[in-house]
Amino acid sequence: MATWPAGGRGGVRLRAVGEAGWAEAALPGRVRWQVGRVRHADALPPGPPLAQVALERFHAAVAAGQPPAPGLDDAYQALAWLRTAR
Repeated sequence: MATWPAGGRGGVRLRAVGEAGWAEAALPGRVRWQVGRVRHADALPPGPPLAQVALERFHAAVAAGQPPAPGLDDAYQALAWLRTAR
């Protein structure tokens, strides 16, 4: 397992290598992998900024009287992963 900056604003790459192939995520929106000699790739379609999506989901949860999901524990875990990756 290896991580490194993806070269964009706030991006991170994560790569895992196994016996049958490898997988790589260029966060936040692209993945690619190889199994044997066959390569695959996928990317999220363009959309609103992730911060906007998160705020809209937070607002909807609060307006509905529900706890936000993901919660603060999830956000803290994501921050810990980012700090480890850097």
